[in-house]
Amino acid sequence: MKKVGIYEAAVQGGAEVVVFGEGDYERVNPENSHHWPDGFRIPRLVKQVDHIISLPVAKTHIIADFTMGIKNWVGLIPPFDRNYLHLKEEEKENFARMISEIHLARKPSFLVMDATKVFLSGGPSRGDLAEPGLVIASSDLVANDVIGLALLKTLGTIEEIQEKSVWDQPQIKRAVELGLGVKGPSEITLRTYNIPEEEKILKELLR
Repeated sequence: MKKVGIYEAAVQGGAEVVVFGEGDYERVNPENSHHWPDGFRIPRLVKQVDHIISLPVAKTHIIADFTMGIKNWVGLIPPFDRNYLHLKEEEKENFARMISEIHLARKPSFLVMDATKVFLSGGPSRGDLAEPGLVIASSDLVANDVIGLALLKTLGTIEEIQEKSVWDQPQIKRAVELGLGVKGPSEITLRTYNIPEEEKILKELLR
């Protein structure tokens, strides 16, 4: 956080920066988290606050295919539970479902996704970079990610995303099944400001 400037910006803005330690977590086992038979741990603070704003980045990911709002929530769980999650990474569908099920413990109230620079392949730390110069903001987890996926498709991305409907991505499908967000394109209202990709994004939502 200090390297990229987030720490300093937070402190200057009057925020308290909290780094979670081993004793700061509690185990939860939400209903319908079928792919976490023993549950998982989240910070106690998550249950105590009124709102959580998630700040994902739109990019491809060499294991999960993409990381946006849904995948960003993996940051809530401690290293031990992340290790258990990654034991399932060879089972792509179950891996994606597990990621979505973390939100059964708590959803973000709002998402502000950085798409000023995106990875079109590779990721999460290195990849082929494009610079659409956009920020995507939504109160809906699923809407955030399908818009991000549609954007990557308009720019030309990996086959696992390019050749598939945004609604057929396992992370998205499981999130929809769990009622974590919108169920289809008719429930999304896209409000843009001078975005040349708007028409292409809308077409990708309908495929």
